[in-house]
Amino acid sequence: MHAVDAAIARLAARQKELVSRGALLNEAVTRSAIAHRLRRGDLRQIHPGVYTTAHAPLICGAARARGRRVEVRYGPPRERRYRDLWIVTLADDDRCRAFEELPFWPPGSAGEYAAGPGAD
Repeated sequence: MHAVDAAIARLAARQKELVSRGALLNEAVTRSAIAHRLRRGDLRQIHPGVYTTAHAPLICGAARARGRRVEVRYGPPRERRYRDLWIVTLADDDRCRAFEELPFWPPGSAGEYAAGPGAD
């Protein structure tokens, strides 16, 4: 993995797949590297200066907030899958001010665990 991609992945993993331009620049990711990854589709802009690495469609938005539906997997020892609604509220400087995750069970699962590594 390229060092730039590794830096982006580290940031995204800590921030629910959201990264800001400022955070990327602080990690020595150049403006041209950001632009290249936007063109390639590895980053998707959800607000000026705010990007996601998640490949989920934006389903709603307002002046200072964005909503996105995603499928999230948690585990081990037991793998759990949810369909979530993520709501991100932005501060005036376009950094994330608040994040809310609203989990929903996938249709037909009735909240059951999927068998994952180490499951009983």
